Amino acid sequence: RFRINEEVVLACKLLNGHLYKDKEIGREQMVSCMGTVESNWFDSVSTTKCRSDVIRSYIKTFRTHIPVLLETIVNLPDAEGNNALHYAVTYRNWKVVNVLLNTGCVDVNLVNKAGYSSVMLAAVTGCQKDQYRNVARRLFQMGDVNKRYDETGQTPLMLAVSRGRLDMVDLLLETDADVNAQDNEGSTAIMCASEHGHTNIARRLLAQPHCDSSIEDNEGSSAMSIAMERNFKDIAVLIYAHSNF
Repeated sequence: RFRINEEVVLACKLLNGHLYKDKEIGREQMVSCMGTVESNWFDSVSTTKCRSDVIRSYIKTFRTHIPVLLETIVNLPDAEGNNALHYAVTYRNWKVVNVLLNTGCVDVNLVNKAGYSSVMLAAVTGCQKDQYRNVARRLFQMGDVNKRYDETGQTPLMLAVSRGRLDMVDLLLETDADVNAQDNEGSTAIMCASEHGHTNIARRLLAQPHCDSSIEDNEGSSAMSIAMERNFKDIAVLIYAHSNF
């Protein structure tokens, strides 16, 4: 059974006492205590083998000994702007994602220095096991599924489509992702599917009541013209049927 390092517990108690004026500590000791908490936290959350019971123990310790800083610690970014949730989603560690969401104070819309939120990362990495689909759905429900990636203007739905992540496309559509949102080049999700030849995803997008396959991008191309240009005839037929019947 995992036990929290006593050094971490002591650091939390000292910080809590300082913040509540019970027993103030000097600036140097305060920085040292925060460093202890931060380094141990990231040593645990930033590994591919991160265990949910370990993270649960840390959160219980923070909630018990330094509740005022729980939200700060859970959302704490490293040098690259990644927080615990970014790591858990990137490594498809959905058990840890669930623990973090259960804190009630994790900010799922925070972006790292590369510009990705946890929702965007989930759209790209996918959910390999059906048993964790509810956790992914919950993440999308708690976050902004239409938040755009700054560099390209792509939404999580477009990212999922481009990567061929049908499982994530389904979940994003269930959680009110805008099927007609356009990126910086004017492309939509159905255009992404046409460009990459993802027939099943195109079928799913076109089945959405509000999907508009006639939208044109900044160069005047439509989903149909893109599919024809790329010689993805199956998708072109689907789009034609959607537009005419």
